[in-house]
Amino acid sequence: MKPFFVTGMPRSRTAWLSVFLSSDGMLCEHDLLSRVQSLDCFTTLMCAQGIAGDSDSGLLSAVVDVGERFMESPWVLVRRDPQEAWESLRAFCASGPWRVLPLCDEARDVLFRMYEDAARLLTDNPRCLVVDFADLDSMDALRSIWDWCRPDTGFDSARAQALCRMRVNVVQGPIAHAGHNVERIKAWVQ
Repeated sequence: MKPFFVTGMPRSRTAWLSVFLSSDGMLCEHDLLSRVQSLDCFTTLMCAQGIAGDSDSGLLSAVVDVGERFMESPWVLVRRDPQEAWESLRAFCASGPWRVLPLCDEARDVLFRMYEDAARLLTDNPRCLVVDFADLDSMDALRSIWDWCRPDTGFDSARAQALCRMRVNVVQGPIAHAGHNVERIKAWVQ
């Protein structure tokens, strides 16, 4: 089975989608790029037994590299208004240990450019399904995502409906556990 990849702006329900797309003994990772030291490690893990895919806003910065390594894999791009996603990210980070992240205008501008570049590449990719953030509670949209990423297993509408009643957020651990995404953000603004 080819791994799949889901990406979009931070705060575009990538954590929720990782839970949604994990089933039948197959795990959809969340933010795997932030927990590995290199793209080679990422590639090795994505090929491991039991890994179905990765739902990760960090993939915005690696669309070309990951696409070249997994040339037949399906992608999903969650399209959300960048400013709305940015405000959600700032509010989320302000509520815990991640409030020390340098979420300044320069970081926002770099993130917006990364999103625009990745969205342009993915929108033109026939292996990419583009879904609007606002449609993520629609059973039709969820079935489309499921069938695109997990055609090997049937869509469970009861499970999808139950998950739609849940909110999934990352637990903000100490900043040291935020992985190299912190370093990426700091590098953006320097």
